[in-house]
Amino acid sequence: MFGLGKPRTKLGKYIDKKKISQKSISENSGLDKKTTSLKNVL
Repeated sequence: MFGLGKPRTKLGKYIDKKKISQKSISENSGLDKKTTSLKNVL
């Protein structure tokens, strides 16, 4: 489990495994950093 006590998704595990940062995701996708934050996912 990670963060909010929920199991990690396959996407979350992939991001962790590849050590992809939130900053990298937001810069490459054109999305705001707040949008890409995994903290905002409920």
